[in-house]
Amino acid sequence: MMTYEWARPEDEGALLDLINLVFALGGNHTDFRELIPRVYGKTGFAENSLLAKEDGAVRGVVSYASGNLVAGGQELKFGFIGNVATHPYARGQGVMQVLMQGVMDRLRDIGCDFAILGGQRQRYQRHGFELGSSKLTLRFTGRSLRHALAGDKPAYRFVPLEQAPARDVDSAWALHNEGALHVARSREDFPVTLRTWLGRTLLAYRDEALQGYLTLYSGRVGEFRVRDQKRLPHVLAALMAFDNQDSLELTLQTEALRLHPALFAAADSWEHAPVYMLRVFNWQRFLGVLLSWKAGFTALREGSRVLEIRGEDRLLLQVRDGLPRVSRTEDPADLTLGHQEAVRLLTLPYPEELFPGQPFLNWFPLPFDFPEADAF
Repeated sequence: MMTYEWARPEDEGALLDLINLVFALGGNHTDFRELIPRVYGKTGFAENSLLAKEDGAVRGVVSYASGNLVAGGQELKFGFIGNVATHPYARGQGVMQVLMQGVMDRLRDIGCDFAILGGQRQRYQRHGFELGSSKLTLRFTGRSLRHALAGDKPAYRFVPLEQAPARDVDSAWALHNEGALHVARSREDFPVTLRTWLGRTLLAYRDEALQGYLTLYSGRVGEFRVRDQKRLPHVLAALMAFDNQDSLELTLQTEALRLHPALFAAADSWEHAPVYMLRVFNWQRFLGVLLSWKAGFTALREGSRVLEIRGEDRLLLQVRDGLPRVSRTEDPADLTLGHQEAVRLLTLPYPEELFPGQPFLNWFPLPFDFPEADAF
């Protein structure tokens, strides 16, 4: 008989064994202590995992990590669902349906504004999730960057994070916290978080002064902070020389492209693609925080509209004097959508194409994204 319970400390070994087994069967890297050290490198991680057990053996698990996404100085509480695994002998018994629902109920109970996960789209649509973010990946070669630099030879040196002086790691952490969009990380967790998914972080120096940091995943820069945004092409060119690489990719938050026109001009090619699946619990806060952030760099058109998310909420969206406000209302809706349709309208980069004539002026898409190092 299958039973369901929240994991206890004594379950940690069996829990790790199960997820390592299941992901190994898919041909993936399987040492989760190495892949996500900020979670599995510490004791006490079991409390955030819901287990399915049969005769005392762990047959299924769904885990989560929670935290705060800081967007334009305001916070949204998230729950990142990960390591969804069912033992091969227990598949087809409805185990995952029970586990997913139990974890989502927990995330609502602890006040999460949204849940997020990565995985196959149709598999998680049945749980109410939809692709709800996108990233822009720029591809460079040494030749393309040299052309963009017009003969300027960048003079940077790089030091692995783990070899850098503590004061420079402090400065890198401060740079992280200055980002318009970031997950709140403690100073203690900052270095270990950047090792998620085998990330390799380098601190960049110029004239012995720290200029920023870059985290690489197999030849792709997935996270970076630099003091002088205009110098980013120079930093990348120097990084390619340092790493002896002929090509390099860099992933940008879509809204951050406005800060890097020269970088976009230097790219050989690019790709815009969705990354994460999203399930919103608190539409009022989700819309309010992200619209306020967007208003900081985009002139939102003045107006008042009502959006209804069928069976969940009806919201009045207003922009007055450049400032957005979101409140609940009983007024008739200008547009009524299901949950997944609303995620598409609000966060994907083609609201007019998906919803021709949508009434929400230039308010959408919202600049939603999630840092790779904080994924689970």
